[in-house]
Amino acid sequence: MAWDPKSPAALMLPTRNPETQDLRVDKFLADDGVGCNSYERSALMKLIAAQEEFYKKGNDNLKLLSRTYQRALSECIEGWEGDETANKDETSLEALKIVYAVTQLSDVYLLMPSSDETTDILDPWSTPGSVTADTVRYLRFQHMSDPFEVVGDGLDEMLESSQPEQFGVPYWKLVQTLVLRGCLDDAWNLISRHSLFRRCFEKSEILDEYHALTIEQDKEGFRVLQSLLLSAPLPGGRSEWNDSGLSPDDITQEQDDNTMLLDGVYRDAYTLWDSKWYSSGGDSGPLTFNPHAAISTIKLWRSAVIDNAALHGLVRRIPQLQANVIDVLRGKFDVVVFESWSEALCAELLYLRPNLCPKDMHVRTEAIMKKQGASVATGSNSVVLSVMKGDAGRALEVLYNLGGSSGAALPATMTSLLCNLLTEAGQIPRPDVSSSFNIQTELLLSASEALLSSLSSSEPDLGVRLSTQLLLPFAKPNGDDRIIATLGETLEHHGPSTDAEARMLLDLCRGLVARKSRRVLDGCVNLILFRYQYYLSQQNFGAAVHWLLKGIELECLLYATTDGRKEARAWEIVNASGVFGTLLCSTCLTTAKLLLAGLVEDRDENSSAGQYFARAEETVESIQEDDPSQLADKISEVKLLKLVCGLAHTITDAAGDGNSAIAKNVVSCLEENSNVDDNEVVAPLAHYAMYRDLLTLGCTILNRDEARSETSFDIHGIRLLMATFLKLSCGSKEPLSDEMSTRLVLGKGLERAFVAENAKRQEYGLPKHHGQLGSAHSSKLSSYSHSDQEKIVQMMLGPSM
Repeated sequence: MAWDPKSPAALMLPTRNPETQDLRVDKFLADDGVGCNSYERSALMKLIAAQEEFYKKGNDNLKLLSRTYQRALSECIEGWEGDETANKDETSLEALKIVYAVTQLSDVYLLMPSSDETTDILDPWSTPGSVTADTVRYLRFQHMSDPFEVVGDGLDEMLESSQPEQFGVPYWKLVQTLVLRGCLDDAWNLISRHSLFRRCFEKSEILDEYHALTIEQDKEGFRVLQSLLLSAPLPGGRSEWNDSGLSPDDITQEQDDNTMLLDGVYRDAYTLWDSKWYSSGGDSGPLTFNPHAAISTIKLWRSAVIDNAALHGLVRRIPQLQANVIDVLRGKFDVVVFESWSEALCAELLYLRPNLCPKDMHVRTEAIMKKQGASVATGSNSVVLSVMKGDAGRALEVLYNLGGSSGAALPATMTSLLCNLLTEAGQIPRPDVSSSFNIQTELLLSASEALLSSLSSSEPDLGVRLSTQLLLPFAKPNGDDRIIATLGETLEHHGPSTDAEARMLLDLCRGLVARKSRRVLDGCVNLILFRYQYYLSQQNFGAAVHWLLKGIELECLLYATTDGRKEARAWEIVNASGVFGTLLCSTCLTTAKLLLAGLVEDRDENSSAGQYFARAEETVESIQEDDPSQLADKISEVKLLKLVCGLAHTITDAAGDGNSAIAKNVVSCLEENSNVDDNEVVAPLAHYAMYRDLLTLGCTILNRDEARSETSFDIHGIRLLMATFLKLSCGSKEPLSDEMSTRLVLGKGLERAFVAENAKRQEYGLPKHHGQLGSAHSSKLSSYSHSDQEKIVQMMLGPSM
């Protein structure tokens, strides 16, 4: 029994059939969450990406971040409701709508700037009207239904009628509802369909003086009513077009906002109520709300509503305007029957108390709720009152109860994100490191678990990536250890399905590894090993080595030390890279041994040598391409593989001096040198297990030389072959196949080497053979030339048989 490394929620239980002995592996899901549709997944990606960008840039614009969260939720709900093919889980959808409502209300009352960020003397909670516009938009968007629903099925018939007022109560009820909610643009559109309006402004036959005067008075009355409705400086605007509050600040509902229908009141005067706590470009700034300008403008508008002769004349012609329009504009609600407490509160804020202070908003709201018979102690109404009081804990409690604790990814993530947002705003205190309970950490871990479980069956890669992005901003060395532990454990149990997914996770965690997080590194090691083993099973050795180099680079971030030097030595790299360095050394050494053995046994390209040659070339090419810092080139096994690969190239493409090139590579493999990249260790590159094949290959070249009267090995090369022969004769458990013939080949080779060397020395006027120099006594060095002295010293210090 074991956990599936590809999914942290899957438990694998192998069972064997006692009769057939067939092995079957059953999977049990410990927690598969509640699943996520495409709209929820899209919202999750947008939400977590917004938080990641916020912390990455170090931005302090909390309002902009909150609006980004709201936009993601709004698009999710809108797409889910509009998709006929999507699973309409009404419970989940309604819970998501409540989450959205609480988030929007929290944006209004819990993210107000502190007093030191404003230009006003008063605290924002004491500034008259600073949240009225946003509260009106919230009420209309979250608590009120479509106003046109009051008409029912007869709406289209009424709007197409030439005399809609003949519908009686439905027509005037709709007009009153629109005015109560501040939707004055729609209210005027409906009033302009009145038959009297059409009679006044449509071309008609020539009338007598009395009727013409009456028509002119009616026209003037309609013009005044139009100017009052279409220029009303109401908080929240005159329509519902931006009640979500997600449109940019510099876009208004009219095409021409600077026109003036009423003296002293511009059409865009409603924007005076908007508290611009951030600019459209996203930069945070001080509070620019000016309550005095907004209040003086609405007072000017009210005076025109109260005292206007033309308007009084129109009311005498259409008496229904008085109760349904004019009285409402004046703030007289004596005969109004409100549909809900939200409608009553909205009307009061629009026409009676637009300058209500935020600290008094919950008092008026509670009074209106009680007056309308709504409960204030329990349910959603109590949540609204708590948030209006500035109770951030109550907002989190509601979100947690609605879905944050259910295992559903989107509600749980939104609960965590709102907690982070309120913590940054100072509404929730940051607990001490020594505290036994941290609400922010608890919600983060809960959201991470919900993401993993909800996406484990459909898109495990996405679940792990989102969980990682969610936790990363809070995975700090001096932070809560449980966050880093959860992150590491998640990565340790995950097997990325693609290279792109693995690279994305590694790039996300690279910063933590550089800050010496061993737990996160262990998770990254699992990701790399998973991709390495996958390509190894596919016989794609180049890609497998690519991931080993990735692992070396990553582990060196944590372990490598340079002791003040600019570059790490090879032994430091291998030690620092741990399992990846060991695997790379083993891979290169094994490939080199197999290729060399294949070259000695058979040179047919279709044989094993050809396969090993292709494997070695692929490995070397991958190292050259994927190791720009040339860390791997400092490792002896990598150097050996390149030499053997070059040896294979020379044998395959031998032409002219091919034997000399082969001999040179053999000497390079066997030669003992001080490796500056390996702590000054003096040793040959070739492993002892390769000596027999190298000796065989060298003897083959010597036999060719004898047949062609050529000399491919110099004296130094013959000495290396003889030393290798002695090591194999004395230390190998398996005797050489033909020891006497090997001695004879080496002896003849040494003879030819001396002859060639003497000929070369005679050509340059040097002593004929090494014996003359070799027998020189150190006390007589001064009798030789400077070049001969160097040769004698080199022979004295060189390797011997």
